[in-house]
Amino acid sequence: MSRRSHRETLAHHEAGHAVLAVVLGCKVKTATIIPTAEYEGRVVRSNPLRGLKSELQRQGSRTRSAKRGGIALTPQWRSRVEQAISITLAGPLAEYRFNPRSRDGCFDDYFPIAALAYSVCGSAKSARAFLDKQEIATQHLVNRHWRRIERVAALLLERGKLSGDDLSKVVRGRKARAAKSRAS
Repeated sequence: MSRRSHRETLAHHEAGHAVLAVVLGCKVKTATIIPTAEYEGRVVRSNPLRGLKSELQRQGSRTRSAKRGGIALTPQWRSRVEQAISITLAGPLAEYRFNPRSRDGCFDDYFPIAALAYSVCGSAKSARAFLDKQEIATQHLVNRHWRRIERVAALLLERGKLSGDDLSKVVRGRKARAAKSRAS
C-alpha cells in the first residue's frame, strides 16, 4: 500500500465537506487546500443554522429547554441541524476513508458539532447517541458520493482552490472550467 501524503489527505478531507455541502443543498463559495495562518484547508459555504439562535429566542425555547434538558426543534430546524452535522462530519470521514491512519485536524470539526448536539439533546448520553446516528448516516453519504469526492480532491490537488460553480459542476457530473492562467 502506498503512503498517503498529508496534502492528498487534506484534499480528501476538504472534498468531503464540499461534496456533501453541494449534495445537501448548501451554497458553496470556495474550497481550498492553500494554507493560511488560520487554516490548512477550508470550505466556505452557507450556514444551514443561520437564524437558529434568533428563532429559538423568538419561540422562547431557551427557557423551556433549560427545564427539559435540550432544545425543542421543529422538524425543519432538526433537519438543518442534521445537515450541518453531516457536512461537518463528511471531512473527517472522507479523510479516514482515504487514509485510515490519519485523524489529523479533525478536532476542529468534532468540537463544534459535539457542542451543538449537546445543546440540542440536553445530555451527553443523548448527544453521543445522536452523533453516532449522524455519523452512520454521513458515512453512507460519503460512500455513496465517493467518486465525486475523489474527483474534487484531484482538482484541489491540481489547482489548490475551486469555486462554488466548479464544485457544483463536478458534483453534478459536468466538467469544471479550466483553471485561469496565472501568467501576468
